[in-house]
Amino acid sequence: APDNLPAEEIIILLIFNLLYIFDNIFSRSTRSLPEIK
Repeated sequence: APDNLPAEEIIILLIFNLLYIFDNIFSRSTRSLPEIK
């Protein structure tokens, strides 16, 4: 099993996963904002 995955690639993948999750959360909150106003 190749353990030569660069730490940078793993960090980039984690960052993109976090950005995807935060984008979903913020898109839901922004959709509900006009209803509150």
